[in-house]
Amino acid sequence: MGFTTLCYTNLRNRDDFAARVQEFVDQLGPDTTSVFYYSGHAVQVGNENYLVPTETQVASLHQDFTQQFYRLNELFDKLNGRPAAFQMVVLDACRTDPFADAPLPSTPAMSGVNTASRAVVLKSLRVDANATYGLQRINHAPVGTLVLYATASGDAAFDGIGRNGPLTKHFLAHLESPGISVEELIKRVTRGVQSDTSKGFGKQQTPFVYSSFTGNFCFAGCPQPMFVTPTN
Repeated sequence: MGFTTLCYTNLRNRDDFAARVQEFVDQLGPDTTSVFYYSGHAVQVGNENYLVPTETQVASLHQDFTQQFYRLNELFDKLNGRPAAFQMVVLDACRTDPFADAPLPSTPAMSGVNTASRAVVLKSLRVDANATYGLQRINHAPVGTLVLYATASGDAAFDGIGRNGPLTKHFLAHLESPGISVEELIKRVTRGVQSDTSKGFGKQQTPFVYSSFTGNFCFAGCPQPMFVTPTN
């Protein structure tokens, strides 16, 4: 669709996150259209949101978890310094309760850490860092940015069945639809996620949007305005 794509998987630690975010931000300019899409674990601690690397260390988690996680507001600070024509941040990161003793077989969360270690890490997050699942409301995004959550703040999202979770599945399904605005895209995604999760899990998941974007943007091209010449 004409985007330059930077794709990274299984970021191991905070330094990995910081380096990849900086590489992304360095591409931005006043005429840039940018989308930051994150899929993985995230937690809220003390009214802050953190993205969780795959190789979080258990031993010192209660002492320096902020040095091991990537603070979401760091991303927003970076974006605020490099305004673009359109900026969208998608966080498919509100997984079902990450503090369960063992994840469901269909939840390969925090890949690179075995199941037993993963359970210890997640319990440590809850007990030592007072973390909770879901994410905090967005209140620090740059003006003009559109932020899409997989579900409401403080709630948990489903992983789904198959390669992608419900949010990503429906985002991909409508991304190339010509002539629809990003707002209409989100409405279609939301309806699809609600329908899938109600049928498949017996509980409706509703994506949430935090936005101060006032322009007009369509991923696959907006319809051209029609001009009618008045007749006498």
